[in-house]
Amino acid sequence: RMWISCLVWLMPFFRIILGNVTGLFINYDLLFTKRGRSRVPWGLSILWCLCMWGVLLGSIPWAMEAIEITKKYLEKGITAEL
Repeated sequence: RMWISCLVWLMPFFRIILGNVTGLFINYDLLFTKRGRSRVPWGLSILWCLCMWGVLLGSIPWAMEAIEITKKYLEKGITAEL
């Protein structure tokens, strides 16, 4: 049953940590590397980056809620229902 708590902790982890790291990598690749600039037009790169960060920043309330749900779940124990 420990794997259940691991899966529950991964939910906010992916959005908070991996989402931001991936966003930074995509921004760097699209805007600052020769390969990224040659494959995607500059204007489209800017639009994609703005949309991506809009989604990441817009999901902050969800991430905070997911963390609170996870804390409540783990405080009650693994066998408790959400």
